[in-house]
Amino acid sequence: MENRVTVDDILTHGKFELVEGWNDAEHLAFIEEIHTSKRFEVPLQPNELKNVADYFRMISLENVVVLYEHIGEAFQSLTFRGCFNPEFICASNLVKMYEYIYENGQKFSQLLELAVDERVKREQEESEKILDTHKIFR
Repeated sequence: MENRVTVDDILTHGKFELVEGWNDAEHLAFIEEIHTSKRFEVPLQPNELKNVADYFRMISLENVVVLYEHIGEAFQSLTFRGCFNPEFICASNLVKMYEYIYENGQKFSQLLELAVDERVKREQEESEKILDTHKIFR
């Protein structure tokens, strides 16, 4: 029987060796598992914030965007339910992640901006392919 990696293995305990050989699809499935666990709907502890930030560095840029979007969705869900106050916003995982600075001085926001730029570039390329295909059939 295969050992299953849990959300706690990564978020709480930082056992990254359990996911080191994963491909993009496996990471994406795990990101969806993190999302459905609703762990981002409660403030992350400092060690959990570090573990999430470190996990972001392990995954593809496409998955970086997906995971960050899930953190944002949790924030929106909470504000929709009436948790909208200044203290909550400052303590939110969304703000904490964006402001996170790695030990080497790199800002998480730089990683996120790179991921978003990569996604936009890929979407533009896909749009151009569709337009080119449309021209062929004219």
